[in-house]
Amino acid sequence: MLQYIRKIQLDDLIFYFLSILLFTIFLIPYREYVPMNIVINNISGGTKYLNDIISANKNLFFERYALLFYGTSFALLLILFNKRILQEILIRILNFKKIIRISIILFFIFGFISTAFAISPSIAFKGVSFTLAMLILSIFIANYIQQKPEKIKHLFIIILLSIIFYGGMLFLQLSLSNFSIYGPTVAGNIQEVLLFTYNTLNPRFLDNYFSWFVPFLLLPWFMNYRPVLKIGAFLALSIIWFVVINHAFRTIFLEYIIIFIFLAIIDRRLLVKIFTLIILSLLVGSLINLGIHDIVLVQENKSVVTILRDSDSGRLLVWREAFIIGLEHPITGIGQWNYLAATKTTAGYPHNLFLEVWSQWGIPAFICFMVVVITSVKFTFNNLKNILANKPYNIFLLMLIAGMIDGMLNAMFKTSLGLLGSIFVFGLCMSFDKIKEFSKKPLSSQILILRMIIITIIFSIIIIPLIWKPLWI
Repeated sequence: MLQYIRKIQLDDLIFYFLSILLFTIFLIPYREYVPMNIVINNISGGTKYLNDIISANKNLFFERYALLFYGTSFALLLILFNKRILQEILIRILNFKKIIRISIILFFIFGFISTAFAISPSIAFKGVSFTLAMLILSIFIANYIQQKPEKIKHLFIIILLSIIFYGGMLFLQLSLSNFSIYGPTVAGNIQEVLLFTYNTLNPRFLDNYFSWFVPFLLLPWFMNYRPVLKIGAFLALSIIWFVVINHAFRTIFLEYIIIFIFLAIIDRRLLVKIFTLIILSLLVGSLINLGIHDIVLVQENKSVVTILRDSDSGRLLVWREAFIIGLEHPITGIGQWNYLAATKTTAGYPHNLFLEVWSQWGIPAFICFMVVVITSVKFTFNNLKNILANKPYNIFLLMLIAGMIDGMLNAMFKTSLGLLGSIFVFGLCMSFDKIKEFSKKPLSSQILILRMIIITIIFSIIIIPLIWKPLWI
């Protein structure tokens, strides 16, 4: 036992800390979730009683972000005091193509300049700093997975258990709500809340997280994991499909239509296995849905919102507004995480990753961002055959494709789960680019600069909000 403990290194602690942090943020409803909060609304037509679950559970929303900000800052603090990890991060950065390095540097320079012109500078500075923190932690994950690929299985088990525990809690609460002393109407209201917003204030916040990690649950069939992990993964996939069916989450179906078309062109053998697993788990999830609705739920919830609705959910209006805001603030944008103060719609944010950068960071930063995206896509296509033939990187690529499709329609980078999940997804994908140590290690001055950057990030995420209290997050 002591020998095993002695083998544990700091990078192991950081990796497991971030993995458990993802588990904790996802499963925060081990805290009490309130599905019934009756408030009186006096209006001209009389008195109405409303179920205000948002006010009752808003603390969970803020606690998620508190865990995200303090947790990632603690991980950065551990990195700050380890010279070896700092050197490895710098080596990977220096191994980036020159055009990517320059574009990333300019992107963040423009981002920090934009904070000075933001509606809430403290929030904008915090947002840009956290984006930089995501990059550093993604590079750390990439280096760690490259050196210790066996840890992928450990991350898989953590994700798997979190989804199974979530499904168990959800089904238990759905069943127990039938015993409400207030009758079937109240029980039905509780069940509707649990089906639609359990675990988050907005069902899309949870759906976005599933977009990242549905492909990850396919790993046991590609890495020859034990049968028990295959059974668990299939159960977790079925739970996810049950949830997204009830959320009427159309984007995830679009993601897999595009992925299936992509694989049909590039790798048909891979398509057959993934198509079979996805369709079978979808069928089981649909059967679970039918069983729950027919046996457990009260009459009011026998039907579910259809995924076949033909509206665009107001996306075109939101995207048009975001594009116009970017044109009105072309140089600096309105500041990261400041869109909420500028929008005239109820959406709250652009629901598109590219328009988020366009409207909040400014056009110069957007150009730098697009250079990085286009160069990365070009690298991916140039190495596509090797990626698809190399397990488990073929799965990591599908995770990225699914997440980015969702990012163009919903922009999961607004949520605590989406932000932390993306650190792992980008890190796993970057680990494909194998980095060999340079004969010449990074200079002491370069390590000092990286340390100063990390200190600035931690200061802006933790200290600045204490001095200037943010208006929202």
